[in-house]
Amino acid sequence: MVLVIYVKYAIIIGILVVLIVLILVIKKIVTNKKIKQEIENIVNKNNWQLEIKNSDCDYLIKTENKNIKIVVIKIPSNSSVTINSKTTWCLRWGGSREGRSYPNQRYMNELIKFLDMKSEDIKLIVLYPEYEKLQKYLNESEIALVGEKEKVYDYYVTKFNNLDKWFSDLN
Repeated sequence: MVLVIYVKYAIIIGILVVLIVLILVIKKIVTNKKIKQEIENIVNKNNWQLEIKNSDCDYLIKTENKNIKIVVIKIPSNSSVTINSKTTWCLRWGGSREGRSYPNQRYMNELIKFLDMKSEDIKLIVLYPEYEKLQKYLNESEIALVGEKEKVYDYYVTKFNNLDKWFSDLN
């Protein structure tokens, strides 16, 4: 009798785990499709060429006179990104809205190869979906906010929600 109850609970828990995994996979597929569609719309609107999953980047856009290498990084929307140096980025996120510090932190090591890459092409990091604050260290004790069109070292950073505006300003 007790074994039957445990089997029922095990089946219910198994079904819930499968549903959660399925929801996460579908969410990732939908997000990737949304990103790809937005970039394709920009490329088609400007009659450019697009390569997807290039060896150096996620997307390579070929315009008439320059190439743009794009890497898309998914982050929480309630986050702050700090550029400590050319290849060291720190992501902080979480907390309540009012007067908060960000309780969660990690270094964005997945960007190092792209940030350190030598290239004549324009390098663009797209943070999906958006961030609250993007800042960089000027020296050991000073921090400045980074603007949308401001070049940081040899790359640009923008929010996914501002991607169309970033490209329209490029022309």
